[in-house]
Amino acid sequence: MFRKKSNKNRPLLKKITFRLLKYVAVFFILSLLLVLPLRWINPPTSAFMIRYRVSAWYHEVKGAALHFDWVKWEQISPNASLAVLASEDQKFLDHNGFDYESHQ
Repeated sequence: MFRKKSNKNRPLLKKITFRLLKYVAVFFILSLLLVLPLRWINPPTSAFMIRYRVSAWYHEVKGAALHFDWVKWEQISPNASLAVLASEDQKFLDHNGFDYESHQ
């Protein structure tokens, strides 16, 4: 009586749209799985540390070791934290999360 629709009858545009949405969902979930733990776990390194290590290795710098200690946000000077924010977005305190004027 009722026949199951086969995938062959589905238009090509719907197939492409469904596949694209599936890839976007998988990408989003994988991104969350990679980033969400960093909310509670200190990252083992940063891009700047990797760049330093690669540069030291490339230039064969002897004794170029990195020493660092993670500290809580509250332990950082308010001036230092504001400087980090200002280096990324000079109008951070003047907008609601996105500077529309600079992206025109």
